[in-house]
Amino acid sequence: MKTRLVEGLGLLLMVGVLYGQSSQSTSQSAERPSSHDQMQMPGMQAQTTDQNAPPAQNQQMPDMQMPDKPVPQQPEQQQAPPGEQMLGMQMPKNPEAEQPAPEPGPVYTLEQLQQSAVEHNPTLKQAQAEIRAAEGRKRQAGLYPNPTIGYQGEQIRGGSQRGGEQGGFIQQDIVLGGKLGAARRVFEQERQQAEAERGEQLLRVQNAVAMAYYQSLGAQETVAIRGTLLKLAQDALATARQLFNVGQADDPDVLQAQVEAAQEEVALVSAQQRQQMLWRSLAAIIGRPDLPSGTLAGNLEELPDVDTQRWLENILQNSPAVKIANLSLARAQAELDRAKREPIPDLQLRVGVQ
Repeated sequence: MKTRLVEGLGLLLMVGVLYGQSSQSTSQSAERPSSHDQMQMPGMQAQTTDQNAPPAQNQQMPDMQMPDKPVPQQPEQQQAPPGEQMLGMQMPKNPEAEQPAPEPGPVYTLEQLQQSAVEHNPTLKQAQAEIRAAEGRKRQAGLYPNPTIGYQGEQIRGGSQRGGEQGGFIQQDIVLGGKLGAARRVFEQERQQAEAERGEQLLRVQNAVAMAYYQSLGAQETVAIRGTLLKLAQDALATARQLFNVGQADDPDVLQAQVEAAQEEVALVSAQQRQQMLWRSLAAIIGRPDLPSGTLAGNLEELPDVDTQRWLENILQNSPAVKIANLSLARAQAELDRAKREPIPDLQLRVGVQ
């Protein structure tokens, strides 16, 4: 019993000694800084901070400069489209586009222009004058020669004593052999030929007016189409510039749109000049150089139907050229008949007082 108590006390003493040594070693290790805390980065010094203190703002590390606040970048200036930068690629300005729209002129139809040509064309007036001249020659050829009235004197003496044979006479030539009728027939054929030539000239003028009318109408439609194409090209150029500003188009796209717009503008000016030239030609054919410019009424898609067979038959039957040829033959026959009657002598009647 006594032995067990001694062993228990000894065991308790050993446990107490061991517990005291372990407490001392623990306190010493807490007071020593760890080797990891003692390690410092090159160029940096250890700093003691309070764990309860709030973190410092904009804390800078030694030998290291913190970057300043980022400077907001200025927005890039929008680059002008290449067409506006290049001085050599300036868009030509249409002088007519800057002027106010002219007032609409009169409207002309083909029938109105042809009727105006009949009234004012100088060649038709010349042909009408030829007809009047032929009528005058026909009338003159069918009349008898004018009578002749004269004075006749023989052995006339002067002074206080007058004497001699004196008197007057009237003479009339009577044309025999039907020569007057033959002459009238000759000039009648000439008058008919002049009328046929006027009809031929009338058809020529009307045909020329119709050709010039349709040419001017085509030029008028061309100007309208060119104006529409120019508007589309200008819209495409504006769209290309907008796409260039937002980065959706490149320089070549804008330049190509600008070139196409310039080409369409040049084509429009050329079409307008051609229209003016054709209009002056039409006015000259009509015989009215001062004809006011206007709009031609018509549609090129609604041209009149042409029956070639019927027109060919009409030309063979009523062609002025065929009619003129037949009248020329008849006139030659009339002149031959008059020439055959020329040898027949005329009768002269003379009455006088002496």
